[in-house]
Amino acid sequence: MKILFAYRNCESLGIEYISSILKQNGHKTDLIFDPGAGDVEFKFNTVSKFFKFEKDMLVKIKHFSPDLIAFSSMTNLFPWVKKMTTLIKEQFDIPILVGGLHPTASPLKTITYKHIDYICRGEGEYPTLELIEKLESGQSINDIKNIWLKVNGKIKKNPIRPLINNLDELPFPDKDLFFKYGAFSKRYYIMAARGCPFECSYCYNKQLKEIYGNAPNYYRLRTVDNVINELKWALERYNYKKIYFYDDIFGLNLKWLKNFANKYKNEINKPYKCLLRPQNLTKEKLSLLKKSGCQEIDIGLESGNERVRKEILNRNISNKIMYKNLYLIKQSGIDFSTLNIIGNPTETIEEMLDTFEMNYKIKPKGALFHILYPFPETTIYHKCIEEGDLDNKRIEIVKEGISSYRSHPIITRNYDYVVKFNIFAPIFLKLPPFFKKFLFKIPPLKIFRIISIYFLTTPRNFRLRIFESLILPKIA
Repeated sequence: MKILFAYRNCESLGIEYISSILKQNGHKTDLIFDPGAGDVEFKFNTVSKFFKFEKDMLVKIKHFSPDLIAFSSMTNLFPWVKKMTTLIKEQFDIPILVGGLHPTASPLKTITYKHIDYICRGEGEYPTLELIEKLESGQSINDIKNIWLKVNGKIKKNPIRPLINNLDELPFPDKDLFFKYGAFSKRYYIMAARGCPFECSYCYNKQLKEIYGNAPNYYRLRTVDNVINELKWALERYNYKKIYFYDDIFGLNLKWLKNFANKYKNEINKPYKCLLRPQNLTKEKLSLLKKSGCQEIDIGLESGNERVRKEILNRNISNKIMYKNLYLIKQSGIDFSTLNIIGNPTETIEEMLDTFEMNYKIKPKGALFHILYPFPETTIYHKCIEEGDLDNKRIEIVKEGISSYRSHPIITRNYDYVVKFNIFAPIFLKLPPFFKKFLFKIPPLKIFRIISIYFLTTPRNFRLRIFESLILPKIA
């Protein structure tokens, strides 16, 4: 059968893995890709108007003539998925499957949309393969685990199958799907692990663990040899310059990291970037990262206020340990950027300023300040409802993924301060202390928002993100 995937803005490892499984079993796959050029770090509708994606998408569907169209959707992509599925169904009678985090966490909201025929909850490789093969053979598709579908006007909710325990059994991801669109060029995205053992209130991981019955194998590691072999294979194919490990937390297992550091340095020896959690840092880990070639770290600072971290974000780490470990990164000589969340429920202006002060003291290369978007059914989502920050209207907006977590707060508490902080904090971190008193006194004009993009992350990452986001898609 022929399966056409659809995605927006960046590369999707999930789609690439599913495509590899399907191809391995004799099916043909392709991709329609919206580069989202006007949606790099903030939305710029003027830029988006130059790209005629919808027309190109319909042309691609006509030429490829797929048996199934499959979307992957984060919550913030769901409005785009609804728009695209509506356009498709107006011209084609092709079944549509939607997988990813949004249908996993909000299955009813997703499957009840009239133009979506099936959803996949959880890991999608084997459920999608089973769906395709049963459609091809004419067998019943009503009882496929992980798949929800509409049967005679009713929703058939199938249970979740066990997690893939041995990640090495999966073929390497089908990178060709996105490479031809310029979704990556100079850097190579890879995951060495799936899952996360922690339960931050704003993250989907707690929900996913519960969906899988709190399975003890929720956090799973590929073997070091499997990771190295993929990187060797990819280097010959794509000649990348840099690697980004997209794990929720990289190198959590010290024994694995020691083995990785030795083999990576000897066999790959390319600069790489990864995501770390402050309380899991040690001198030994940072030394291994540095020696193996780690050039950049994204670190989840999230809040500079201890109460907000512990009571609201469920990140149980003291200011003392936070500062100690952040300074360990500076001493290691590895560049790092912080990830921060502002506009949290019950957070005061003073507590928000603590986040600025912590960043100001440690002086990261870049700082990304996300305005809280309480993803549906997460712990912090329920906290927002409890505190009165989400009424029925806003709950629907959240479930639809309509509001942006980048620039427009869904929570109106301290609205003006949150918007200004989001724009100006990355800039003011680079200015002398004298300027801090003007943080909330400058109007949030669009020109300042544009200027702030440069300060959101390290300059090299900024250049790559802009370059790869502005490459025009090719219709194959």
